[in-house]
Amino acid sequence: MARHVVGEWNGPPRVGYLFGKVTPHQQRTFLDPVVNGDQGICFAITEEGAGSDAGAVQTYAERDGDHYVFSGAKRFISGAPYADTAIVVASTDLEAGARGLSAFFVDLHAPGASVHVDHETLLGGHGTADLRFENVRVPAASLGARRGPHRLMPD
Repeated sequence: MARHVVGEWNGPPRVGYLFGKVTPHQQRTFLDPVVNGDQGICFAITEEGAGSDAGAVQTYAERDGDHYVFSGAKRFISGAPYADTAIVVASTDLEAGARGLSAFFVDLHAPGASVHVDHETLLGGHGTADLRFENVRVPAASLGARRGPHRLMPD
């Protein structure tokens, strides 16, 4: 497994870091398949109108029983063309700014989720993509973090 995936390099939280923060169900469902080389994962925060400003995120996840319903889009997400799952930062309270953010594991093959590879980087190739979510239903058990952009612990 590449060191940048399991977390030996600096940068945003990687899979290795997340092992100490997720529930056993999330580890089995989302992280183990990545470490085993069976699936790919990406981290999605940037948006067209917000860049990486967490307080300006407009992708929204609304609680509906045992699920959250996602709507919105992410822009220039590294690794998205090869990912099966995305860790998506979405607002669960648009009025609260960055304090209303949550991170979810989202199956990119779920109905309403789509990956769009429509731009090429200066280095060539298509290592980034846009993600779109149109009423994507995500189980509440996929909630990985709440209350602020840096807390990757379930409640």
